[in-house]
Amino acid sequence: MNIRERPEYVRNIGPISAHLVALGGVPMVRPGDDLTALVLKSLAASHETLRDGDILIIAQKIVSKAQNRFVHLRDVSVSPQSEQLARTVRKDARLVELILRESTEIVRCRRDVLIVAHKLGPIMANAGIDLSNVDQGADDGIALLLPENPDRTCRELCNELQAATGAKVGVIINDSHGRAFRNGTVGVAIGAAGVRALQDLRGVPDLYQRPLQSTEVGLADEIASAASLLMGQAGEGRPIVLARGILYARGDGCANDLVRPKEIDLFRSTSRADVAGAISERRSIRRYTDRPVAASVIHNILQAAGSAPSAHNRQPWRFVVLKNSQSKERLAQAMGERLRADRTRDGDAPEHIEADASQSIARITGAPVVILVCLTMETMDNYPDARRAEAEHLMAVQSTAMAMQNILLSAHAAGLGASIMCAPLFCQDTARTALDLPKSWEPQALITLGFPANAGKPYRRRPFNEIVRILEE
Repeated sequence: MNIRERPEYVRNIGPISAHLVALGGVPMVRPGDDLTALVLKSLAASHETLRDGDILIIAQKIVSKAQNRFVHLRDVSVSPQSEQLARTVRKDARLVELILRESTEIVRCRRDVLIVAHKLGPIMANAGIDLSNVDQGADDGIALLLPENPDRTCRELCNELQAATGAKVGVIINDSHGRAFRNGTVGVAIGAAGVRALQDLRGVPDLYQRPLQSTEVGLADEIASAASLLMGQAGEGRPIVLARGILYARGDGCANDLVRPKEIDLFRSTSRADVAGAISERRSIRRYTDRPVAASVIHNILQAAGSAPSAHNRQPWRFVVLKNSQSKERLAQAMGERLRADRTRDGDAPEHIEADASQSIARITGAPVVILVCLTMETMDNYPDARRAEAEHLMAVQSTAMAMQNILLSAHAAGLGASIMCAPLFCQDTARTALDLPKSWEPQALITLGFPANAGKPYRRRPFNEIVRILEE
């Protein structure tokens, strides 16, 4: 039954209360510990028994410890990208490497701050990775990752606690998060089950019987935050809180309900400073690690490409994404054969031809992702004379080049390396045939993408006064 249809959801001028208690008797949690058994022992030690509708809020840290989500920083191999980013944010490069491994996107970074989109969905500082309240021993370099799947862990705990006690309860895993526009951290739910995580109040009447139009309450976050008051943030050692009497909390929700989809997020736009930084910091990267690039990241990069300006807004660009080794090999070998044939006719030395062909093939086949950028004149204007027809084609080329620049900058912002290969211009028919593309698609360039295996070479630029002429009158 929807909350707005429940008869008890009416104005009540009498007093109401909820009861929260931080359970005692919680031991130091070790890898492999049974969380259900630990909760039951803590309930008994606190002289509490579970009832239908109760909610248990469990600190993320003890869940991660039980799941052995420890990582020794000494065992972390650091990529050039992480080294470069670590200098920007002034953090241990090994920690930065872990943060990037646990993330899908860098949202913001500056000195002492690294905000990312975690693989689980939430936007958070440092991917939730922490070194506090972790027994460092003599190492002093042990990090703790978030639980593997907090929502699933909550569902399992709900089922196990009901089997042990007969009570239908909810479980929330909470963590401390900062907020974009306010100082201080608050508790939020990163896992939930058996509760209405996102409470939809649209249609419910207000005090004057006007139906609410857009109100959704992050109920799981509110409960998680209330529990944080009792848990504390330092050495209090109260990682489990029992909540009782939370109105309308029972339901079938999960913490992922609270994650706002990126496409409707108004606040993750790129600032001018971020754009300037991406332009100045980007380098051409031609060597990559074997770390795969997530499909969602490629999708976002191509979305950015499609946002480029274009002549008449005709958007003449077309993109072919090569991820499997067969298609990359097929294209690389076909282009290599064409290069050998052309250069042989030029009379170049065979050893030089073979070196260049082999290098070209290796660059294509060695990249995790290859994007063939094409243009089409199908949507552009037609002119009867050669002069205007040529100009229209150049406008399509310019438009496609702007889309390629968006790809390069978006890849850099996502923590990837990228490089452009203009070779398809010399063998458009070969590339088109190798990939069975429509005849109207004109290959312009290849863009290789991947996580960088090096930092790229510093570039030199011509002096400003050599490339710019300013007319004052």
